[in-house]
Parts: sequence; structure tokens; C-alpha cells
Amino acid sequence: MAKEHFLHQRVAEELRAHPPFSECAGELLLLLAEHTEIHYLATGDVLFAVGDSLHAYIYVVAKGGLELWKENDMVDRVDPGEMLGLRTLFESGTYKAEARPLKGKDALLYSIPKNVADEFLLKNPDTAHFFQLDWKGNRENFVPSGISLRRLIKRQRDHLELPIADSHEQLRTAEALSLPPQESLLEAVRRMNVTKSDAVVIISSEGNPIGILTDKDIRRSIALDHFSRELPVSTFMTTPVHTFPEGLTYADAMSAMTEKRIHHLIITTDGTPQSRLVGMISDHDIMLEQALNPSVISKKLEQVGSFKELKRLSVRIETLRNNYIRANIKTGYLLKMMSQFYADLFRASIRLVQSELGPAPCRYTWLAFGSLGREEQVLRTDQDHGLVFEFEQHKSYFAELAKLVSDQMKQLDFEEDHFGVSATHPLWQGTPEQWQDRLIHWVQNPEENALLRLSIVQDARAIAGDTHLALPAFNAFYTALAKQQNTLQLLAKDALRNPSPLDFFKRFKLEEGGQFDLKLRAILPFIDAAKVLAASAGKTHLSNTYDRLESAKNESNTALIENAQHAYEILLESRIKFGLDSADKGRYFNPMELDQLDRQLLRNVLKTLEALQAHLKLQFKL
Repeated sequence: MAKEHFLHQRVAEELRAHPPFSECAGELLLLLAEHTEIHYLATGDVLFAVGDSLHAYIYVVAKGGLELWKENDMVDRVDPGEMLGLRTLFESGTYKAEARPLKGKDALLYSIPKNVADEFLLKNPDTAHFFQLDWKGNRENFVPSGISLRRLIKRQRDHLELPIADSHEQLRTAEALSLPPQESLLEAVRRMNVTKSDAVVIISSEGNPIGILTDKDIRRSIALDHFSRELPVSTFMTTPVHTFPEGLTYADAMSAMTEKRIHHLIITTDGTPQSRLVGMISDHDIMLEQALNPSVISKKLEQVGSFKELKRLSVRIETLRNNYIRANIKTGYLLKMMSQFYADLFRASIRLVQSELGPAPCRYTWLAFGSLGREEQVLRTDQDHGLVFEFEQHKSYFAELAKLVSDQMKQLDFEEDHFGVSATHPLWQGTPEQWQDRLIHWVQNPEENALLRLSIVQDARAIAGDTHLALPAFNAFYTALAKQQNTLQLLAKDALRNPSPLDFFKRFKLEEGGQFDLKLRAILPFIDAAKVLAASAGKTHLSNTYDRLESAKNESNTALIENAQHAYEILLESRIKFGLDSADKGRYFNPMELDQLDRQLLRNVLKTLEALQAHLKLQFKL
């Protein structure tokens, strides 16, 4: 392997551990790494000073850390994996702070050219959301959406909560890379690259730790006069080592790292260097334990081994969501992230139940309906789901599976659906053939209950099991519905069943107690109208409201559809905002508690809803 390619792979692997690079595909990340330069700063060096022109690079801290200073005040700290210098992607100008390494430390940076970042990150739909401005478009206090929550906390200390591990919770000990002292430095580096480790423990023939070799040790060794990559690792290792027993809590680990000024805790059988190596806990492991980014939580949900652990992760998800809301993260990204989390919770619950109940005796598909099916769930509402299983003779197994999963989700604060839309109900479970007969019957016999059920199943999305098992039944349903004009017209009429949210004088129609029902009078009418418009366009398979509206766009209604898409996003943002601090999931609010500008904005949104409903009436001649 060429030296340059070897280095690029190492850079790519290190970047992959941090957002937004964790969202990049493998080949794309390697290509980005090929254009990345390595920048070393010694103690006393300055990356940029106040008044310097913005560099043509953005920077990622690889090792060490940087401090940002304005005059005599340190205003921010940038830790490994975090970015700085992002303003250069959006504007020209000068730096407003001085960036220099932590006192008494050196720093290693990855410098990514501005044009490369623009091409591979800003124009990449998987990473673009990490670079949104705050909701006011305020560049002075620029906060990228994907910024580390640790830095958000520094900037908004009174408003954000760190989803940190319980201080009394025991940390998992990771397997440690180990080598004998006579092994060469070259072999150590090769093994570290293969295992993606930043440290290797040097052990005796008895398996006891006698030293540790870290990335920092390797960087320092290169400057030595007698340096040779063929020398044994014992020449460069740090010794003696600090060792610790198993069962360390988060508080124990943090205290030890702070006291000893180390980044790796070597775990042995009795906590002394005279006993065998068990594993290692790094500061990176602790960062992952804090679950500071979505990909970390998703990976932990895939590995969850107990309901207690699942419940703990569930709480972290809510904390992370609240932080992101307060940091004004783009709504589209928030919807995608939270819907993924909630689907992950269901999948984890299913795996936990099956670990006790036994594996599924045949193929099955777990279906999500409602806001989770539409990938629009940010707040915890009720659980709407269904179950498709391959053979009727296994019905009892899946009935028990559905009951146990539903019970677990209730303990995670997902209420049972008030209308009984649940895989525990016979109406919402069955074989593919039973589902297809049921769906086609509803299409061909659209009485009142059938219309409600058709509206529900239009949101169906497979989230667990064999996602292909249910496809033939639902494809038959989509085809039948698109051809059944009478049923479509009844669905359109049903979508207009809720009266206008504004009265003749364009005032809000309020419920008893002076509250406005945001869900019933605004959000659901948008959802229902979008479903019918998509179905009439032969796009019933689309489950997202935005995409459904997009499918209905043509030359005559483009402005209306785009206004409707924007208005619906504002409604979702409003419900999230109202629901964060209320017990009713943001469904009700008092319009008089809004300022005049917000009230007028909401009126304009509701006028757009009226225009969309008028379009629906005209299209279906209602």
C-alpha cells in the first residue's frame, strides 16, 4: 500500500468517528481525506488572530484542542472531533477571535479546503443539515446544526442539558489492543490502523500490562534522532502504567483521568499491574457513553441487552431532542432523526421480547402507522402499529409478541392508540393474504369505518422484520385505490370534515376554555388533503406529507403546493414548540398568549390550508 493512501485511510477513519463525517459514504469520505491537509500547531503557535482574513480552509481538531480568545477572555474551546472556521463557507471577512492550542499543549488539525468542503459536505444532502444557520439567519452567533452539544452547552449553558451517563452507572470495558514489548513500532501502527485504535497496551509474557503506546507517543517518537520504525515498541512506550479494576463508574473514570492526566484507563483483573489485562476505557469511550450525537445512540440501540438499558437510552433521546430544539435545529432534520430513533426503539423492544419469547417462527413485518409511519414524529404520542406474519398457524406467537412489545412501549411513554390501532388487535394483524383481502374490501366498500381505516393504512411504513413480506398486499391496495374514483371522492369529502379553523372575521375558532386545537383544526386537515391528492396522482405509496404534496404539483398549482408545504412545516414547528413544555403534546394553545407577529403568521398558515381545501373541493367537484 502506498504511503499516501495509507495516510488517507487513517484520516478517513478518524473523521468517520465524528459528525458530519460519520454521515458520509465510505468512498466519499476517502476522497475527502485525499484532499485534507494535516496542520501541526506547537505550544505558542496561533492558527489565526483577530482581524486575519478568513482562511480558505475549515478545520477539524484531530488531537489536542484549541482555545478561542477575544482580548483577555477565552470565549470557547474546541475539542477533538469538533470543527472551527466554518464562517468561510458562507461569507468573506475576518476572524473575530484568536485560535491557539490549549496552554502547554500541541495540537493536530485536519485542514479541509473550502472548495472541497463545499462540494462534499454542503452539497451533500446527507450532511448539508449540519451547516444550517440559526433560525434568525444570524451569522454573528453562527451555530451549525451538527455542532457538538458540548460546544452548544458552552454557548447556551442555561438552556441546554447534557445527556450524560449516570455518574453511578458502570462503564463497559472495551477490548484492548495488546502487543509484546519486542514487537516493532511499524507492526504496532499497522495493528492500530486495522483495529481503529488510538492506543496499544504492551504486555508481558504473563499478559500483565507493562506499558502503553498512544498516537501521541508515536508522534513524539518521530522527532527522536534514533527513530526507526523497526525499533521495538518498548523503546517508545510510556511506563509504568496506571491500572484500575473492573466495574468503574462514569464518576470513577472521569476522576481517574483528571487526577492522573491520562486519556486511557487500563483495566486488569485485580486493578494492579501485576494481574492480567482485561481491557481498556478511553476518553473516547466516555464521550460515546454520553451519547452526544444521534449515530452513537442509534448504535447503542442496536446493541441494547436489557429493558433497563433501553429505558435509559429512551431518556437520552428525549434530552437530545430537547437540546436540538432549543438550538433551533432545522425541522426536516429533527423529523428524520426522531422518527429514526422511535423506529429504533420499537426494533430494540422487539429484539428484547424475542430474546425471551424465542425467535419468530416465520417471516413477519412490523408496520408503523400515524406520525411514525409518516416519519413526522418528534414528540411521544400514541403508538399506532400493525403486524403481518407469513403463516396463520403462528398467530398465537405474534399475538404474544405484539402484546409484550406494546407493554414495553407503554413503559417508554408511548400511549396505546385511543382507536385501538394496534398489532394487538385482530383487525391490525394477519397474513399477507388476510391483509390484502381486508384492504381491498375497504377500498370497494367505503363506508364510514372503512374510510377511517383507509386513511390510517395510507401511512403504513415497514420498520422491522422482513420489510418485503407486506409489499404485495399493499401494492395491490395502492393500485386498487388509485382506480376507485368513488372511494377517492369520499376520502376527499372526509378530508374536509373538519370545519375551517378561522371564522368569518378570520379569528381562530376556539374550543371550550379558549384553546385552539392545533392537531384537529390545522395539522390533520393538511395530512388528510395531502393523502387524497397523492392517491389521486397514483402515489399512495408515499407516506410523508411533504412528498405527498409534491406529487400533486403541476403547472397550475405550483405556488399553492409550495405554500402548503411551507405552511405545514410551520405547523409542525409550532406543535414541537408548544409540546416541549406542555402535557398535551402541543395539541392545544391559547392564541392570545402569542405575540401579534406569531398570531398573524399562524393566520396566514391557516389561510393556506383553506386555499388547499378549496383546491381539493374543485378537483373532486365537492
